[in-house]
Amino acid sequence: PYVLHRLDNPTSGVLLFGKNRPAARSLAKQFSLRHLSKVYLAALCCADDAASPPESFDVDAPIARHPTSSLLSWIPTDEDKEAKSRAQRALTHFRAVGRAAHLVLCEARPVTGRMHQIRIHAEHAGWPIAGDTQYGAARQPNPQCGRLLLHAHSLQIEHPELGTPMRFVAPIPEDYLAELKRLDLDLSFLELTSLKSETPQAID
Repeated sequence: PYVLHRLDNPTSGVLLFGKNRPAARSLAKQFSLRHLSKVYLAALCCADDAASPPESFDVDAPIARHPTSSLLSWIPTDEDKEAKSRAQRALTHFRAVGRAAHLVLCEARPVTGRMHQIRIHAEHAGWPIAGDTQYGAARQPNPQCGRLLLHAHSLQIEHPELGTPMRFVAPIPEDYLAELKRLDLDLSFLELTSLKSETPQAID
């Protein structure tokens, strides 16, 4: 199989492979042209002294590779013109789907695909993802989460030959749900039908 995209090491969820070269080529083009839809679940931290996220918001901030670490990304400041010139446009849509006192669970829909995009955009907006020890480590819950609360929940593509829509869903892992409960998020709002895993399909 051909690897078509990646997830951050601590991120769970859907990962797509092409079964053969023609399928992989078609799917890679969809990624390049952004002719697909990705939905992540991101649990954002809210401090006592800060406003909580609105029902929906966008983060449109260019992202560049970090100047001192190839393993990190960052959003250059206006003063750093050289780094700003190398940054690539990045856009993420966020929508709140559940709230607790110090946590807001959001759907995150990245339009672009920069490294660590959702994580760094959440931190840039002022609400880092719970369990993220790289971006927003100083604003984490105490005690800290046992995992990064970022999950690639669904991916919708077009079939490489038929052009019909195909949607793949990864249910929320038990350790993710356990952390949400520990942080007092009421899970009754979750629609159980949306959490059922669809049968993975090989793409010839």
